[in-house]
Amino acid sequence: MDSPDVVVVGGGIVGAATAYHLARAGVRTVLVDRADPGHATRAGAGIVCPVTATVGHDELVGLAFSAAEHYPTLAGWVEEDLGERDSGFSLVGMLSIGLGRDGDERVAATAAWADRIDATTGWRRFTGHTALTPHAARAHSPILGPDVGNALLIDWGGRVDGDRFRTALVNAGRRRGVEVRHGAVGRVGAGGRVGAGGVEVDGQAVPCGTVVVCGGAWSGRLVPALDAVRPLRGEILHVRGDGLDTTGWPLVEVEGEGPYLIPWSDGRFAVGATVEATDSLDAEPTLAGVRWCIDALDRATGGQAARFRLIECRVGFRPASADGLPLIGRLADQPDVIAATGHGADGLSWGPFTGRLVTELVIGEQPSIDLGPFDPGRFATAPATRPAAPAPPAYAHARRLPA
Repeated sequence: MDSPDVVVVGGGIVGAATAYHLARAGVRTVLVDRADPGHATRAGAGIVCPVTATVGHDELVGLAFSAAEHYPTLAGWVEEDLGERDSGFSLVGMLSIGLGRDGDERVAATAAWADRIDATTGWRRFTGHTALTPHAARAHSPILGPDVGNALLIDWGGRVDGDRFRTALVNAGRRRGVEVRHGAVGRVGAGGRVGAGGVEVDGQAVPCGTVVVCGGAWSGRLVPALDAVRPLRGEILHVRGDGLDTTGWPLVEVEGEGPYLIPWSDGRFAVGATVEATDSLDAEPTLAGVRWCIDALDRATGGQAARFRLIECRVGFRPASADGLPLIGRLADQPDVIAATGHGADGLSWGPFTGRLVTELVIGEQPSIDLGPFDPGRFATAPATRPAAPAPPAYAHARRLPA
């Protein structure tokens, strides 16, 4: 490829989706990734449920529900490009169930939020839900224990295999002309303008018109203006219960005491997850994280954790901003640099749609949603006033690791 129009830095779900959307729009694109251990994409649970992800956060409604609406369309595009039937996304429903002192209260709050979205927005097709007794909830997810409380079955809940979907996006992008490079980005722009130097990949300049920074938890190390994005370390277990037929089981969000349980095929579940603010990017599992997940599984299943076999523990670094909102938009002092990062625990949910938003910015279209709340310039303050590490976002499926 001659000098590209756009260089996308970072090959996780956000970067892969951005490169794919750009290619569909006819933009000459290079995707650069260093493939560091700890990518949030691989360690994500894969929950796509705009109701549970936005409870109490009006500023996230447009992004989360638009992202959910876009997912089946995007999956269809990718599958058509690749000639595949399954890119890794499917609709399975979401079961929000109470456990512990305030579990039922949180389930009720989720139901009230769904009703409010239904009554005040145009997103009612995503808010359908049914209240369930504990007995009825266990019929949908038979591994739940006898101590769980009331539940809410939300019809629109999606499950995405992050690794698989990201790979499908990259491969579909290649078919549309995306050039994929494996390497380390050492510099973004020169003299404040990307056009003056593009990016530096493994010491070599790659001229371009625009750089999109999708560096996840590494974003602040690439561009100082993005140092409000800090890593939240998360550990998630993949386990298998022999003899379980999980066909048709919904996602499970255990409110109050955690965890979430993500059923896959052959009795496999993802169980998680811990949340720990850190400045380290060490992706080795810890005994404390594994123990938390096992204990949470034991609570949710009424002491049945011993029936599961551990397949693996995945560790990822969620890119979280200081206020819990993503950063999507042009940098004020480098207008040829577009940020697409800071999605926290929701990168798999909102990242693919972010790729569409970035493409709209690049080609000069009006963005599909208001990007004002996600303007990267909102953190343009002296570094000394910024917190050393962000507090975990108040999302139901972002669990804090106990001290």
